[in-house]
Amino acid sequence: MNSDKAFVSKIRKKVLISNDFREILITQNTSIIEQRIIMMVLSAIKEQQSLFINVKAFNGKREIQLSFNDYYEGWANQGLVEFSIPLNQINPKQMMKNSAIQEALIQMTNLNWLRLKDETINGFKAVPFILEPSWNSKYIYFKLDKAIMKNLLNMNHYFSLLKDLPNKTSVSNTLRFLLWILKFKKIKQVTKEYGQILKELNIPSNKYEGSYRFDRDFLKRVKVDL
Repeated sequence: MNSDKAFVSKIRKKVLISNDFREILITQNTSIIEQRIIMMVLSAIKEQQSLFINVKAFNGKREIQLSFNDYYEGWANQGLVEFSIPLNQINPKQMMKNSAIQEALIQMTNLNWLRLKDETINGFKAVPFILEPSWNSKYIYFKLDKAIMKNLLNMNHYFSLLKDLPNKTSVSNTLRFLLWILKFKKIKQVTKEYGQILKELNIPSNKYEGSYRFDRDFLKRVKVDL
């Protein structure tokens, strides 16, 4: 399949994340490098995301929003889109080895990276996040399947995030926890059992030796970042 549509990461303060993709990231154990790559992807498609946001008009009339199928109608026989990301955006202070970035790219091509709903079988399918990664001394390149783009661009419900958040965090769980806790933003107080928290974050029940270890090894590190 051809992929003549290319996206380039841009310098931004904030990016938008769809509710669908947020739910995926909450349960996905991603590294900080992977989180930075995801933010670069979101910054590259920000203009395209805006087409899917319902803006309230003062006259009460709404413009017809393009559906995903409408938007991609002109992309006949094309299932992939290309991305290019400057290495200095992922590794601005050059504290990470290039080999670690390359390993993260390869990890994101793993078939088990995420699960998408498959309506044809009324179930799910395991898919990689990116395809065909490559790199040189200045850029990394990869492709995304438009099924992944559909999750990124489903903007019926979305959240605004600081783009450089993964650059400021010291542990990868910070972004996951923040995305999870944003679900309760409008609620002043919420009470959940320890086991339920693990379930919603997709953490195995035997990962920590009780809530004390969870607080010490997970929550306290996240609190320092936040």
